[in-house]
Amino acid sequence: MNSLRATPLDRLELALRRLPGVAGVGFTEEDDALVVHVEAEVTSGIAALRRQVVQHARASVARAVVVDIHEVQSMASADRGRVQLVSVRVERFSQEMEVHLAHQGVQTVGRASAGSPSDAVDATLRALSDLGAVLPFRVEAAAAPVGSETEHAVIVILEPEDAGGTRYGVARGSSVEEAAARATLHALNRYLSRGPALSSAS
Repeated sequence: MNSLRATPLDRLELALRRLPGVAGVGFTEEDDALVVHVEAEVTSGIAALRRQVVQHARASVARAVVVDIHEVQSMASADRGRVQLVSVRVERFSQEMEVHLAHQGVQTVGRASAGSPSDAVDATLRALSDLGAVLPFRVEAAAAPVGSETEHAVIVILEPEDAGGTRYGVARGSSVEEAAARATLHALNRYLSRGPALSSAS
């Protein structure tokens, strides 16, 4: 994924996150188009939300826009049984990182090398596996298209090993590692909360 200019996209993300039901926003590039990834609890119809996203995007960027909307379950039901990100710890001297997760009183730690979104995703998946999660997904992409010295954004795409749907996660954090861990959970929490994926850890 190519680098994108942060300032107009930051304004666009802020505007989109203010739309009712929007849970996450991310950006990638495809040919000459800006792809806007939106995860939302759609209450007034996907077509209406798509129109709003396109309107905001065209007001922010002078280029072709593709809108990719993924519907998520209600925020209230998603919170029940949700895996919590306790902390992301980065040791700059050793260039190692730890992702600390918790679920219903059980805590686990996933470790990996620091500095890469994909390594942070791997650490998060290890921590989830130690919670007892069954994760039939492979990492298709993990990238940080927008970032600054104080805040980073990461988009994670997980492809299923079976016929299930692709999982998208987008999140911000004070570091690439934190943003990647949050984006991974964003991609998977709906899957984890509505099935038996964490039954062995409960």
